[in-house]
Amino acid sequence: MVFSKLKTSIIQKNIKKIVEQHKAQQPSSKSIQSAGILTFEEISEKWNLQEMAREYFDVRNSQIYSYRKYDKHLEKSFKHFSENDFNVKGKIVDPSLQSFIDSPLDLLICVFDKKHLYLEYAAVLSKADFKLGFSSVSSDIYNMEVQESIDNVEGFFKESSKYLSIMKKIDKKEI
Repeated sequence: MVFSKLKTSIIQKNIKKIVEQHKAQQPSSKSIQSAGILTFEEISEKWNLQEMAREYFDVRNSQIYSYRKYDKHLEKSFKHFSENDFNVKGKIVDPSLQSFIDSPLDLLICVFDKKHLYLEYAAVLSKADFKLGFSSVSSDIYNMEVQESIDNVEGFFKESSKYLSIMKKIDKKEI
């Protein structure tokens, strides 16, 4: 219990520090070729987010990583992470999550609409060039936010593609 509160406090401080350091950085103007998706397990099971990324953003390479609450009875997966994949100091201890975070992605799509410590921390740590997410989470994390309901994920992707095409990050597609 004490370690859990300590870990939460340290991660919150780390998020704040990283956001302050990266505020002045501008994303590159290159077009999007690769994307990573961060979300909850329930959302990734409900929608095919990688297919939506290919359809709306025309990405050739996409990866997805989903958060699920730790349960010792669940088998470890390279597509899921939990609070146990971070140590007390907030350092990532799972090599597959660290690999996802360190990937030089062109776009990180955060498909979650409520504040969540571990998803936000993973988004902040990500080496992705451009970060996209729901406006109800945190404006400090993303380069672009879209105001949409989580029940309308397709609308989120469609609206995002409009703005990314205006920014010349993707080629305009008629959808």
